[in-house]
Amino acid sequence: MGIHLEWRYSLLTAALLAAIYGMSSVPDLGTTQSDPLLLLAQNVAHAPVFSVLTFCWLRALSGGLEISGQASAVAGVASGVCGVLDEWHQSSVPGRHASGVDLLLDLAGIAAMLAIVRVMRLRTDAARRSQPRTS
Repeated sequence: MGIHLEWRYSLLTAALLAAIYGMSSVPDLGTTQSDPLLLLAQNVAHAPVFSVLTFCWLRALSGGLEISGQASAVAGVASGVCGVLDEWHQSSVPGRHASGVDLLLDLAGIAAMLAIVRVMRLRTDAARRSQPRTS
C-alpha cells in the first residue's frame, strides 16, 4: 500500500488545477446585475469541483491500486491546500475576493469525496469477508 503515482490521473489532476486557476483568474464574475441563481450556482459549484479534484488526487496517488489511508490523507491535504491557494489567488484578481464561504464549500466537497471513498472501501472489505473461503 502507500503512494504509487499514476500518470494519467496525475495529468488529469494537473489539467483540473489549471482549469480552476483559469476560472479564478476571470475578473469580476459576480456583479450586482448578475442573476441571483447564477451567483448561487457559481458558489455551490465549489463543492463538486473540489470533490472531483480530490478524486483525481486519490486516483493519481493510488497508482490504480486500492486507495490507502496515506493516499487519502495526502489527497485531502493537497485538495485543501489547493482550495486555500485558490482563494488567495482570487484576492489578487480585480473584482474578485477571497471568500471563507467558498473555502468551506471546497472543504465540504473534499470531505464528501473522502467519505464516499471510505464507505465504498468499507463495503468492499465487508463483501470480501463475507465470501466463503475455498481451499
